[in-house]
Amino acid sequence: MRDDSGASEETSAQVDVAIVGAGPAGRSLAAALVERRCRVAIVDPAIESGWENTYGVWLDEIGDGAEEILFRGQWDEATVHTGARIELQRRYGCIDNQRWRRRLDETLHGGDALFISERVEEVDVGDRRSVVVLASGTRLEATVVVDASGGRAKLVETEPAGTIGFQRAYGIHARFDGDPLDGSPMVLMDYRPIPGIHESAGTPTFLYGMRFDDGTVFAEETVLVDADPTPFDVLRRRLHRRVGAAGAELVEVYDTEECHIPMGTPLPTRDSRVIGFGAAAGLVHPATGYQIGRMLNCVGDVADAISEALEAGDAPEQIAGAAHRRLWPDELRRARQLLMFGRDVIMGLEPPMVRRFFDTFFRLGGRQWRDYLRGDTDPGRIAAIMWRLFRQADSSLKWALTVDALGDVGRLLRSLAPDSRTPGGVPPSGAGGADG
Repeated sequence: MRDDSGASEETSAQVDVAIVGAGPAGRSLAAALVERRCRVAIVDPAIESGWENTYGVWLDEIGDGAEEILFRGQWDEATVHTGARIELQRRYGCIDNQRWRRRLDETLHGGDALFISERVEEVDVGDRRSVVVLASGTRLEATVVVDASGGRAKLVETEPAGTIGFQRAYGIHARFDGDPLDGSPMVLMDYRPIPGIHESAGTPTFLYGMRFDDGTVFAEETVLVDADPTPFDVLRRRLHRRVGAAGAELVEVYDTEECHIPMGTPLPTRDSRVIGFGAAAGLVHPATGYQIGRMLNCVGDVADAISEALEAGDAPEQIAGAAHRRLWPDELRRARQLLMFGRDVIMGLEPPMVRRFFDTFFRLGGRQWRDYLRGDTDPGRIAAIMWRLFRQADSSLKWALTVDALGDVGRLLRSLAPDSRTPGGVPPSGAGGADG
């Protein structure tokens, strides 16, 4: 084929599913589809690049899925510092990105999968097939196209955007002389003030850290969520100041990390022909930034929806619709609105109140905070946890929460009550959401 400019066009392949993005979400969905005998193409200009972010997950959230992941480390409890020291009795794991990716690739290479290292220019949606146009001019035909390219995805159609928050973190994997984690094997949040840095100096940050069996430590200074991205050099200086104040001295740095997670990105529309998956589908917890657990919990369901609809010969829009319903049923859309409301309330708190908030939150009881941190808890349960936290807060925190909440009480009420204007009773999504 030739276009009007005379440039050569050729069809490189025909597949059932073309997945744009070769990160954890894209590769996981591709592997699940290959296991269901689908012909899959994975397209990414950096398809051989490693996954740079450090991924943590609560093991009980992914259940049997934990067997499919290989870990750099696992811990039976996690520490939270809010001024008081709180020990959370819950098993936590840090994923070994390289080994997990190799395991997924073994599945893909053993099945009907193509790896295409190119940039996608556009997707032309047709009645029965779509064409993925690559930067080289080649054209990849697919019945279904999935955008798994991350939080800045451009191919999937989305609902109107609301307020987006940003989680940022700067981390190092290093060997220390001394202990930067204050005796804890794993620190989920250390929100204690950093000596020498006044609390009014910018957005509050916390330390997140893990000690591995080889004696090395991953330590990361994190902004839970803010309306504006905090500069990485600010986080780097805070991390080194905090580590130094703990009496730990760097001996050797093996790796550094700059993590940027958009929070509360818009959900895919219900009729988008391109299916979003992973961060491109909003599978990032609006209040914590966790994404791997939610992704792993639904990857099998989404793969089932796509493969079963392909087998039945359904039209592409029916296939996409089935996947969207598996990802975002009505109640989870309402739950997400509540979580984003909670996120915005936290964003409005001053640093001392942030510490009081998490001190109250993690004293609610394991089942309470666990359900809130999941990405698939129903809205009634989330609302009950919010109300319990408010009742248990001290008077100053109650007042701060009330002042913040009154600014957007309408969104809270819409999240709690089904909206008669939508078929499923779902309020329009689009309100603006952190790594534990």
